[in-house]
Amino acid sequence: MFEWFLKWFEPSVLANIIVAGAAIWYTIETQRLRRTAVKQLTLMRQSMSSGLLPYVLAGIHKKSSFTDDGAKKVDSQLSEWLVRRVNLPVLDPPKSYGYTTTEEVLQVTSTTDEVASHVFCVLFDDRSKDFRIAPYQLEVVAPRESGYFPIASGRFSADEVFKIVAGLYEARSQYLDKFIRAMPSRGESILLPIFFDLAGRLYATPRPVYWATDGTATYGKSDLLQPDGYSEDFAPTFESTKAKMA
Repeated sequence: MFEWFLKWFEPSVLANIIVAGAAIWYTIETQRLRRTAVKQLTLMRQSMSSGLLPYVLAGIHKKSSFTDDGAKKVDSQLSEWLVRRVNLPVLDPPKSYGYTTTEEVLQVTSTTDEVASHVFCVLFDDRSKDFRIAPYQLEVVAPRESGYFPIASGRFSADEVFKIVAGLYEARSQYLDKFIRAMPSRGESILLPIFFDLAGRLYATPRPVYWATDGTATYGKSDLLQPDGYSEDFAPTFESTKAKMA
């Protein structure tokens, strides 16, 4: 029995066992370090990419809440965009995007040093349980600047809103379908600005809205919605231009 033990555990065999064990440990540790390095690199890329993204926050305001100069700026922008607006796609059956007042406006602000383009805004109003929308797109919101929309008079369903969004942004909007259709079930009002960066990537930044008794709004924390892989891959080619200049 003792001789059998010495035969199998003679120095050369023991050395081979130690070498094999070390090789197995090295392989496992190398794979662990590789996974950690890949994760850190991905996080670094996402961080760098996020620092280069436009980030748009939306708000809803009564124009009477602005200063005189602020109200004049809003009126000037609204008049300018009546000429330069990007029209929304026509629904089937058609539905009006007209508005009757500019007393209440949607504000979209690019909060970073990057340009946001083709900006559109949707509001789900939990008080009336329906959607309200901006009646057109803004071509560009400059860095650290705000743009303004009137609010279309019509009320829209989730299905109609997604058809509009899909008409504006085509296949790149598909990842927003589930979110838009789920907005009525969240139990709160939500502002949803949607926009491109200059590379043609599409983003949305939903933001909860809480209404005071006088109708003024306060806001919850916004979020960034983007498809997986946007930190590394460019968006697909915009296949057509369905939204024509007015």
